[in-house]
Amino acid sequence: MALEITNSKNEKYYKVFATWSGAMHERERWRLSSGSDELNYETDQDGNYLFPQYTSTYCLEPRLEGGFTLYAKGIWNRLRGEIESDDCLVKIINLNVKLKTN
Repeated sequence: MALEITNSKNEKYYKVFATWSGAMHERERWRLSSGSDELNYETDQDGNYLFPQYTSTYCLEPRLEGGFTLYAKGIWNRLRGEIESDDCLVKIINLNVKLKTN
């Protein structure tokens, strides 16, 4: 999921929060991306969003946007609390809607 984070100086940056799991016996994992100063992304030939960050580019599948497992929801609630406790505002960006309006 794409996030817009605004700090106390009203500076905005954009991050990706993602979870995934491998085989059935592997536990679910999560990551918060390095971020980007711009909300800048494209779609690839399969319709996935390519979302560049400082250190890498994330490939996000539109059909999975906003989907949460119980594990992901718990991690997200904790992360959101930590971000907001640093005097930052967090906004979830729906890339499906954003792309259609550009």
